[in-house]
Amino acid sequence: MEENPDAIYDLLDEVGSEFDIEEDDGWNQLDDWEEPDTCEVLEDNFEEPTDTVQPENDSWDSEDNVPLSFFQKLSWKRGLLQSKPDFTNGDNPASTDTVLTPWQYFKKYLNDDFFQMSADFTARYYHQQTGKPLNLTSEDIKKFFGMHTIMGVIKFPRIHMYWQSKYLLPLVSSAMPRDKFYLLRVNFHIVDNLAVTQEQKERNKLWKVQPMIDLVRNRCRQLQRSKKIFSIDEQMIPFLGRCPVRQFVKNKPRPVGLKNFVVATSTGTVLDFEIYQGSTTNLPNRELGLGPSVILRLVETIPKESFVYFDRYFTTIPLMNRLTEMNIYGTGTIMSNRVKGCEFKKDKEMKRGESDEFIRTDQKISVTKWKDSRSVILCSTAYGSQPESTVERWDSNTKQRIEVSCPKVVKSYNQNMGGVDICDQMLEYYRTFFRTKKWPFKVILHLFDMAIVNSWQEYKTDHSSSQCKSKLLGLLDFRLQLGEYLLSGTKKREKEDESDDEVENQDERNPNKKRRTAAALPCEDKQFDGFEHWPVNDDLKHPLSCRFHGCDSRSRIRCMKCNVYLCLSKSKNCFVLFHKK
Repeated sequence: MEENPDAIYDLLDEVGSEFDIEEDDGWNQLDDWEEPDTCEVLEDNFEEPTDTVQPENDSWDSEDNVPLSFFQKLSWKRGLLQSKPDFTNGDNPASTDTVLTPWQYFKKYLNDDFFQMSADFTARYYHQQTGKPLNLTSEDIKKFFGMHTIMGVIKFPRIHMYWQSKYLLPLVSSAMPRDKFYLLRVNFHIVDNLAVTQEQKERNKLWKVQPMIDLVRNRCRQLQRSKKIFSIDEQMIPFLGRCPVRQFVKNKPRPVGLKNFVVATSTGTVLDFEIYQGSTTNLPNRELGLGPSVILRLVETIPKESFVYFDRYFTTIPLMNRLTEMNIYGTGTIMSNRVKGCEFKKDKEMKRGESDEFIRTDQKISVTKWKDSRSVILCSTAYGSQPESTVERWDSNTKQRIEVSCPKVVKSYNQNMGGVDICDQMLEYYRTFFRTKKWPFKVILHLFDMAIVNSWQEYKTDHSSSQCKSKLLGLLDFRLQLGEYLLSGTKKREKEDESDDEVENQDERNPNKKRRTAAALPCEDKQFDGFEHWPVNDDLKHPLSCRFHGCDSRSRIRCMKCNVYLCLSKSKNCFVLFHKK
């Protein structure tokens, strides 16, 4: 020790990544820890050398509250980790005889109580600001969200264009006057501002949207987790205005906004999420750092022996230790400065497709460096470099595709890491994207779109596991049907655009007039809701075709809500049969 007084610090650097020190508050580590005597440390490390770690229920030193495994030496050596077998299907989802309608799936996330609550608090906020009453019902809020659903599909660069006579979109313009739509956008609230204390506001910066966060998140947590393959990543809620929790994330398609940490399946179904709000974010195990604490928060609801994938923002060796204790297999890219003791080959010394693997002496963690066009380092408790496979890559020198060796850990990571990215892609297809200065409304629209995407994922799973012969609805048709139902609600639909009626009632034998086209069939939610389907006898010169499937008769009886003509006589009752499922 006299010849090399820094030996103790070199030793501590080797085992430093395995520390698990409790703290009272804050993010800093080892604030109150007193450095042990140098000789005692050397004796504990070299008296009985071992390459294993302490068991999970490690004993603790009563004096300085440091685990005994703190003094054990763990090192890295070149070797091969035995990879876990690939998880394929898992438990098959329970088969179902019936497939629900888009609204029936969606209301599991946002039900009628949410729309009624929104109507009450919006009217209350408007009264607090202006002193005037606002007559608002849950049906108005449904129409409000239904309009945003349609606007996400049929996009105009300005909101007022939906009401302009030149570019009129009757489905939106007939649902609500333009001024009322603007009034709701400005005054929309889901909490009572005066009922929230200052202490609650300081403890939760997202208090204005917390009720909706809880509703959507609670349903996400109830979804099945049978496949046991999950990915965790950041998701951006785009917003460019002023916001106390706004973040900038480089290299994201929408880099500015609120940061949302999401755990999703490999197919893009969101199972849990946590919106980042700084020091007040609900994260456990903060002594490990922000990234690891996010992972430990999001894996709370996933089953044991699951495979979790994440990127280098989250990955650390202490996190892998904690996941191992929880019997969860973690795999992620990792920064080179977070792996001490692994002397990898330099990039210049490695050929394309070559890999270099290190394993820890306890045979629980593997760190693999792989050289493609660039080098990447992956850390895993489930996979190593073997068995290798081949992938096709473009060679700029030969101007053709070549086969390159690929380690098992890289192949598994590429196959299963993109769950959150798939969810983002689904959201971007039909996102309701209009400028607003109010960040809570931006978060509300994002959660609304997320609920639609997750509802569609549930519908798709049920449709594949059932014997249903109907055609699978794509996300576009699913969203349009949901928007149509929200616009009509459970009350009588407003009067249809008069120009459409004029076209339908024109005489077919007049060549100077347009030929009428059959009215579109209503969505299933509206057709089978059993509410206010009233027959009306239209004064038509010629009866129109009955829209009941299989009927070739004509009728003058029209359903006021569905706006289709159906037979209603002593011999035929297509009107009743059409509205029965």
